[in-house]
Amino acid sequence: MFSSDKNIETIGQLLSELHRHAELRAELFKVNAVSKLSKLLTVLLLGIILIMLISLALWFVSMMLAAALGEWLESQALGYAIVVAGYLLLALVVYLRRKTWIEAPLTHFLGELFLSDHHPNRNSNTSTPSSL
Repeated sequence: MFSSDKNIETIGQLLSELHRHAELRAELFKVNAVSKLSKLLTVLLLGIILIMLISLALWFVSMMLAAALGEWLESQALGYAIVVAGYLLLALVVYLRRKTWIEAPLTHFLGELFLSDHHPNRNSNTSTPSSL
């Protein structure tokens, strides 16, 4: 009779530990999701800010170059046309190389961010499994 009570108590403790394990796994998932999304949003926001600042600087440099070419060629329209042609050529090159310059690095970054299971507190020499 004591053996049966002990088994029931052990099973109850096991179920309690399994429930606690499930709660901890859910909490770990939430923490990882928040961490990865915050990193993604930080990179996105930084990218937007840098693109805006670089675009503004590039716009002024382009206007300066077009005006200088216009004076040198004695035709403002021709100076601006050359700058526009340069940008169209650059756009064509970027479009043709989009897979290696844009898609592959972006896919690699997102794959590393969301699919890697790196834990900063874990020692790489330990033999603990990568999942709980």
